[in-house]
Amino acid sequence: MLVLATSTNALELSEEDFTLLDALVALGVPAKLVAWDDPSFEWAHASHVIIRTTWDYHLRLPEFLGWLDRVSASAIIWNSPALIRWNSDKRYLLELQEKGVPIVESLAATEPIDVAVAAEAMNWSSIVIKPTVAAGAYETLVFELPEDAAAAQTHFERLIEKGTVLIQPYIDGIVVEGETSLVFFDGFFSHAVKKKPKAGDFRVQIEFGGKYTVVKPTPAQTETAERIMSALPEMPLYARIDLVDVGGQPRLMELELIEPELFFLFVPEAAVEFADIVRERIAEHTLR
Repeated sequence: MLVLATSTNALELSEEDFTLLDALVALGVPAKLVAWDDPSFEWAHASHVIIRTTWDYHLRLPEFLGWLDRVSASAIIWNSPALIRWNSDKRYLLELQEKGVPIVESLAATEPIDVAVAAEAMNWSSIVIKPTVAAGAYETLVFELPEDAAAAQTHFERLIEKGTVLIQPYIDGIVVEGETSLVFFDGFFSHAVKKKPKAGDFRVQIEFGGKYTVVKPTPAQTETAERIMSALPEMPLYARIDLVDVGGQPRLMELELIEPELFFLFVPEAAVEFADIVRERIAEHTLR
C-alpha cells in the first residue's frame, strides 16, 4: 500500500494531496492519505510512504524523526529518512555553501551573541531571525538596525533557549522581484512558480497573502538549481529549490525536501507527471 503522509491539521486542508491522490488512482496506483501520528493506523501495512503535508514536523522533530525510523524498517520512504533528517535543520545551507552553492548569507548561532554587533560585522542593516528548525515562516521576524536592536535581541534570546538560530540579511528582492521556486522530480526539472508577498509583508506563503505565478526560470536560475541538485547527499524523489536574486544573481533561500508545496493546483499536469514517476519507482522496487 502506498501512503501519503500528512498531519492531522492538514487532512482537510491540502487540496494538493487530493490532486495527487486522483492522479495516482488514475494510473492504477491506489493510495491513502494518513496523518503521520494517527494512532489507529498500522504502518506495517504500508509498503511505500511519500512524505507530503506533515506540516507540524518542525514542532515535534524528535518524535517525527523517530516515527520515520520506525516506519522505514518495513516501508520505502520518499524522501529518505536520511535526507529528511539532513534537510530538517537549516544549517544544511552552510554545508551547501562549502560545496560552492551560492546561498543567502547566513549566520547560525548555537550560543548567545549580541545580534546587533554580529550584524554590523556582516554589514547587515536589516536582518531576519528564525530557528534553524522551522517551516512556513514559523517564528521568522524582520528587524531594522539599529532601531530594532533591542527587539531583535529579545527575539534571538527567546529562540536560542530552544535551539540553534539562523540570522540572515533581509533581501529586498523578495518584495520587489519575488522568490522563484523550481520543482524537480527524480532529479529533473518539472516547473517553476514565482511567489511574491502581499504589500507590506515579506512572507511569500499563500496563507499570508502571497501571490503565485507559473513562470519559466531564467538560464541563471536553472543553472543554479542544477548545481544545487548535484550537491545533495542523495537524489530526492522530489525537491523544491527557492531562489532569490541578490545583486542580479540567484541565491538559495531554502531547499525544501520534506513537505514542500509542489504547486499541483497551479500546474495540474505536474501531478500526473509526479504520479507516473512514483508508479515507475514502485514497479522497479517490486521487481527487485
